Amino acid sequence: MNFTPGQVVFLISSKTLNIVPLLVSEEIKKRKIGFNEEEITYKFLVGDPKLNQVCDFQKLEEQFGKFTVLPTLDLVKEYLVRNFQQSLDTMCKDANLKAETWYSGLVAEPGFIQTQPSQELIVDLGNNKTIKV
Repeated sequence: MNFTPGQVVFLISSKTLNIVPLLVSEEIKKRKIGFNEEEITYKFLVGDPKLNQVCDFQKLEEQFGKFTVLPTLDLVKEYLVRNFQQSLDTMCKDANLKAETWYSGLVAEPGFIQTQPSQELIVDLGNNKTIKV
């Protein structure tokens, strides 16, 4: 993903489970002899500018663990809702499989595990935007 110095982006940390705003402070372009491709790296200002904490991707990973950086809060919300829905679906399928495996011979009625058709859930993302999950 390409960023522009001066742009505010948002880091989603899997380690701290937080959304952290970052300011893109530098774009560094490198080109090596014998290679046609240009390598682009970035540095980010993290937190209060008075503290001048500038980090590259490696330092961000040390501080926040595995992370994702997205350019807008709308994309952050969509990303989190999609991941939550996928996790929720997986947990429900796992629980259903365990229930069928563990208790199938102990219940008087066959088909004891009741599921209902999935209903759409509409999440308000703000700014008059919604997402169906």
